[in-house]
Order: sequence, then C-alpha cells, then structure tokens
Amino acid sequence: MITSSLINGLINLSSGIATSLNIYFLRIVLGSTHPISITAMTGMICSFVFIPLVPRMIRGFSKLKVLVAGCLLNVLPCVVCFLFSKQLLAGDFATNSGLMFLYIGIVTIGNLGFTLANAATLSLAVDVIDYTELRFGAPQPGFISAATSFLKKVCTSFSTLIVGAARCRWICQRCPYHA
Repeated sequence: MITSSLINGLINLSSGIATSLNIYFLRIVLGSTHPISITAMTGMICSFVFIPLVPRMIRGFSKLKVLVAGCLLNVLPCVVCFLFSKQLLAGDFATNSGLMFLYIGIVTIGNLGFTLANAATLSLAVDVIDYTELRFGAPQPGFISAATSFLKKVCTSFSTLIVGAARCRWICQRCPYHA
C-alpha cells in the first residue's frame, strides 16, 4: 500500500517540478508565459483522449509497463529541454513558430506520460484494496485512499520546496548579499 501511494506521490512530485520548470523555461526562453495555457489545454486533451484507452493498454501490456512508460514520458520534456537548451535558447521563438510547435509537442508528450502514469498508479490502489481484503478479511478503501492522498500531498509539497530552494539559490547567486 505504501509503495503504491509513494509511487503516486513521486509522479506528482515529478509533475510539480516539471510544471515549475516549464514556467521558468517559458519565461527565460520565450520571454513570455502566455503559452502555458496552451500546454495546460494539451494536458486536459491528453487526459480526455487517453484515459479511456488506459484499461486496454493495461490489459495489453501490464500495469507496471504502462507505469514505467508513463514515468519516462513524463520526464521527457525536462530531459529534452535540458539536453537541447543551447539550441532552444539560440532559436527565435518570436519569428520561428516551428520551435514553438516543437516545444508544445514535447510538453504534450509529457502530459501523456503523466496521464498514463497517474492512471496506472490509481489502478494499483484497487489491487491494494483487494489484497487487504484477502489478507485481513475486510477491505480498507478509506484508509488506503487517505494514505494515498497524504503521501501525494507530502510529495507535492516537496516539489514546491525543491523548486523554491533552486529558485532561491539562483537569486542568491545573481544578487549576493554583502553585510
């Protein structure tokens, strides 16, 4: 149970960090955070399109394979932006809409990964409920849901802490304090 909840929390941790990095990337590279609404819309579209397909994918592959594929796709935008940051910084997004569509496409793939990983971990919670009923004689859906929610919130708060600490360090390097 704790493993399933922790995996779900870690997926939210990576998503929170990726979203924060996305905002800073848009601000620094594009000079504007206006495309954030487009990337958010692609995330909702991915959810609406792919959530009905997840049960078929899980039956065809397995929960673990869908989870791993979703996690890898979820971190893909951060890896691509890190590896190709010099090329992206050299590009002129104002005049080259191809770079903008490439960026939105990469973020859409990350949103697809988040949808797959989140759906796979939530399907694991049902298995945990079934296991507790088999092992202890009574299902514990309320306890398992509360534990999952708690660990998800703990991991999400760590993503805020990580991004805040990185941002604070970046500011301190740019504006050192001399007493």
